[in-house]
Amino acid sequence: MGGFPEIRLKNIISFYDMMITVYLPTLRNVRARYERVSNDFDSVLQFLLKINMLKIVEDEIKLKCLNQFRSNDIDSIKSQIVQELVNPTNQISKYVNDYFGNFTFRNERYIHYPSIDERFFYSKIRNLLIELNVIGIGDDGSFYYIHPKFTSLFSKYFGSVNGITPEQLKNIHLNNERIGALAELFILDYEKGRLRQYPGLKNKIEHVALKSVSAGYDILSFEIPSIPPVQKKRYIEVKAVSPNTYHFYMSNMEMEVASELGQEYCLYLVPVLSDESFDIHNLKIINEPMTILFHDEDKWYVEIENLSFQMI
Repeated sequence: MGGFPEIRLKNIISFYDMMITVYLPTLRNVRARYERVSNDFDSVLQFLLKINMLKIVEDEIKLKCLNQFRSNDIDSIKSQIVQELVNPTNQISKYVNDYFGNFTFRNERYIHYPSIDERFFYSKIRNLLIELNVIGIGDDGSFYYIHPKFTSLFSKYFGSVNGITPEQLKNIHLNNERIGALAELFILDYEKGRLRQYPGLKNKIEHVALKSVSAGYDILSFEIPSIPPVQKKRYIEVKAVSPNTYHFYMSNMEMEVASELGQEYCLYLVPVLSDESFDIHNLKIINEPMTILFHDEDKWYVEIENLSFQMI
């Protein structure tokens, strides 16, 4: 692909290998060690810099996931690369956006039938994604498809929904609603467990979303009593999210209520493992989200995706 670097996973692994063998990981030392066993040092270095996997601080290289590599956890390296590729703040996001824009929904998966020119043009990014197990090759070799576990991660890049029938689109929305409702029940049980030693509070927990869709939150719970005991409410908005990106949307109503309630408002981000399974160990609870989400720019990317218009 024009502009996308010629990069192979084996060269990235070689780079990591050099990093754990160099006592002082300066740019010069790592380059010298790397070039003894592999090539394209500058290409690998620039790629890792562009996707925010690597930083150079006072001539010393800082590399993400280096401890996992020391533990021979190659999958963590691959997973981190994939997550960085979908980060819109990196320097090659436009190439990722361009490539995945060719995929459309057909026969229950996202696929791309490339022309001869497209096969050549996208070869660099495609080959890396195949090595990362994001892309698969059709049985007859005429098309490429997204492995199902990465569908939600890359969905924002896919081609227009013209490849999806109205019925399929309706089913997608219904399934998302169903998963969201199950996530609320999951957190309802979680809150009851958290307050199990305080039955008076546990019995007062409410599943507000069943009564009102305009409350701006899903569950009314409580903080663990302090000393002296003071009853403090916890207003919980539940979001079922991808375990890779934690991507979610907030409505204007939710943001307004979150701003009004301040520290009493909590956002619960529940990673979805399957249609009916959630990852409690990686549940993220964000207290006072309007402060955290808009001010922690190193951790959260905020994008306005919709505009509202009204005649005056």
